[in-house]
Amino acid sequence: MREDDADPLLDVIVELASDPADRSIPEAREAFEKAVEPVSSTIRRYGGEVTGGAWLNRTLRAKLPATSVHALTGLHEVAAIDVPHHVTRG
Repeated sequence: MREDDADPLLDVIVELASDPADRSIPEAREAFEKAVEPVSSTIRRYGGEVTGGAWLNRTLRAKLPATSVHALTGLHEVAAIDVPHHVTRG
């Protein structure tokens, strides 16, 4: 359990900045891993954890204290931050 339970963990999707290079699949995966490292480190530094990642669409899923989301917005690797959305049939 975290020390500060007053700051709830927020489930977020972090979209990384696009990779302008035309790369092979192995190169694209490697570029994603390099871009993810500073973002993952920031998430951990603020008491969060990375819970998933997808190199194909350059996203990370993470849980971090709600008051720490601002720490990600200043990273040049981050293009957008959102919350997961459920898709239902209408």
